[in-house]
Amino acid sequence: MFRVEFSKIFDYLIINEEIKTPLSIRSWMQKCDVDINATILEIDSLIKMAEKDRFNKLLPFYLILLAYANHLIPNWAKAIGYAKRAETVFEVNGQEQNRALSLWVISLLLCGYENLKEAHVKKDEAISIILSLFNETYRLGEYRNVKTAYLYQDVINDINNTISATETRVLKQLESKQTVPILHFDFFARLIALILVPSDKDFEKVAKWKSDIAVLEPSEIGNLGVLWNDMHQSLVQSINPHEQALIYILLSHSKNLVYYATGKRKNEQTEDLIREAMSLLDPQHVNHSLCGCYLNFLYYNINTEGRGRSFLENANRALETIKGSYTHVFIAFNEVKNLQNDIQNWVFPFSSFEKEIRRRKLPTTHLIKLIDLIKKWTGMSPPERTEYKKTNKQSSTSGSQPGNSDMRNENSPPPPFNPQSIHENDHSHIKRIVIPIDTQALGVTSTDESPVSHEIFEKLEIFNEMEANENDGEG
Repeated sequence: MFRVEFSKIFDYLIINEEIKTPLSIRSWMQKCDVDINATILEIDSLIKMAEKDRFNKLLPFYLILLAYANHLIPNWAKAIGYAKRAETVFEVNGQEQNRALSLWVISLLLCGYENLKEAHVKKDEAISIILSLFNETYRLGEYRNVKTAYLYQDVINDINNTISATETRVLKQLESKQTVPILHFDFFARLIALILVPSDKDFEKVAKWKSDIAVLEPSEIGNLGVLWNDMHQSLVQSINPHEQALIYILLSHSKNLVYYATGKRKNEQTEDLIREAMSLLDPQHVNHSLCGCYLNFLYYNINTEGRGRSFLENANRALETIKGSYTHVFIAFNEVKNLQNDIQNWVFPFSSFEKEIRRRKLPTTHLIKLIDLIKKWTGMSPPERTEYKKTNKQSSTSGSQPGNSDMRNENSPPPPFNPQSIHENDHSHIKRIVIPIDTQALGVTSTDESPVSHEIFEKLEIFNEMEANENDGEG
């Protein structure tokens, strides 16, 4: 986190006397330490009010404060977005020094966001503005004022020092990628779940392997032995390029599982298998884009030069190209959107505490609840998967095979949605449904919330249970 750096930047902000008291930067920073979420909501409401008044001079300051608050959560994607908005408003208002300070904020955040190249661009822009102000001050003779004469040089020195120190720290910490995988394995598993497998009988085995492998966690690599042999044998015998591509994808994911479980780098093999799959697929096919996304995740995991964000952005763009393919399948479409959001919000874990938090599997309970509800309404059902029986911890683990062991914690979240039941060219099974919602159940008079929000369904479920109990009592 950049608390110290933000504090230094805020000290350099030029704030008119008339708004110094209502703004009170330090008070807002203290509020962030007390209750960050409540403070974000409060600042956000002030921004909405300020946006309605084009003469409101507080707007860019609230935006820069919101950038600070969001970086603490941390949601650096939003933080960078608010800092960029602040820079734009400061420019429109002709507040060049404050604009430069916003660029300084953006540069800092981009360093931590593993985008060192753009961070340097923003840093240079900030310094260029300050130099222009210094030259203008010198030309007008105001340099005779000691405070004015040295202020700009102090700002330039601080920009250079903070960005240089941050870059050094980031590059040092990124070296950990050489020994352990950093990105959530969950990201890879969700891509495999989205892979489309034809419903033809010829692809039954591949569909079965996919449904089994997609839900495996790194702790369960003991279950891969027989699957590997079966897939390799089928790969040799297959003459169908699409089937071969799917097997290459599953073999690649299996190699990645081993890497996450053992720390023994298999990236070269994993990359080669994914590339082989892509060479067999039509570039316009959904699976080709998913492979491209998977490949960029692999590149992110090994990049130690501060360019990791570019690979995640590439992955996001690949997902954007396939969203249209899932338009008629609400759950899969929503899973793609959720994955895009998670990629955007991912920040390298820079401290041991954050590292532990970020390496936990992302919760998907709400998604599974949503799947169950829609399955009841539409008759959809996920493909059958092999159920791995939980083994006794004291029993021998030698010779373990798929189908007789499962080391997954029973409290771990359910696996992501597996859309292989989708017919690529047949949408006759898709039904449009309209769900009337009793707003009384939500405790509001109206709602703009999307059904994507699982809280709505939870509230409705509780409300239905309450009504059912009341009806039973009346009977």
